[in-house]
Amino acid sequence: TLDSLCRGIAPWPTAFASFNGKRLAIRMTHVIPGITTKAPGTILGLDNESKAMCVACAEGILGIDEIQLEGKKKMDAESFFNGYHPNGVVLESMAEKE
Repeated sequence: TLDSLCRGIAPWPTAFASFNGKRLAIRMTHVIPGITTKAPGTILGLDNESKAMCVACAEGILGIDEIQLEGKKKMDAESFFNGYHPNGVVLESMAEKE
């Protein structure tokens, strides 16, 4: 799973996704219990309990705790969410860009 990948390679290298045409480094994650019918990669919102950014996956929900947008400093997901308002944006795989 993506959560296992991120934990297995932390702190470097890390997993990447594309957010509005910029590279987004996914630094820390955890699994959030639940299911969704949204497309994989869709940002669902902020988890009230953990303050993680919730992202739809093929099977379940990934909570992103710490991220770094290209050209920016590392930040917690709540700060990223409040600054960029990404609700509903679909993160794209960097592998698809190559």
